[in-house]
Amino acid sequence: MPQAHLGNPSIGSPRRSLEHLARAAADLETLAILLLSDANNSEEELVALAILKIALSKDKDAQCSSRYGSGGSYSWKKCKEFFDLLLHSFPVCWFKAWLRMGRDAFWHLHDLIAADAAFQSTANRPQRPVHYQLATFLCRVGAEMALKTASVMAVAEGSVYNYVQHVIGAIRHLRSNYLAWPGEARRHFISEKFAEQGFPGCLGTTDGSDS
Repeated sequence: MPQAHLGNPSIGSPRRSLEHLARAAADLETLAILLLSDANNSEEELVALAILKIALSKDKDAQCSSRYGSGGSYSWKKCKEFFDLLLHSFPVCWFKAWLRMGRDAFWHLHDLIAADAAFQSTANRPQRPVHYQLATFLCRVGAEMALKTASVMAVAEGSVYNYVQHVIGAIRHLRSNYLAWPGEARRHFISEKFAEQGFPGCLGTTDGSDS
């Protein structure tokens, strides 16, 4: 399946940036056509049409840039339609493919961390909504590159790193609600159960190693 190269057009010469944008539009258009031809239901058709819309938008940007020149990084348009459709409309399999969890789990985690101070801006400009930051975090830690995550979530690449820090901090603040060292009776019980499985003196395992 073709992959769109959605890099930052501010890197390199304007000509190279323009070629990069045109190539991304062509790749997205090819992907949309393949998905549309292979669609089995209306949801898959919606996904294909949404990607095609993004491709046409980027192709239009490339044509405008070739006529008037690159506008620089501050005028670089980001398309948030894909993220909005992913969050609310796309099939569950697409949601899980990008965010590594289902919608119910996503919104449950969102509600757990939404009030954390990490998401309270100390500047005049407010932060993006918590669901944007959480989705960005999940996409990034799910093995996607920061630049690819930025393209999908319609944010700047630098924001990806900021959102990851915010969400990690908020989740760490929950650890005392879910993690605790067992008391003496519980330790004895766990140790006995591990001993029955051939691991005497163990209280737990992590990453495949006895501890």
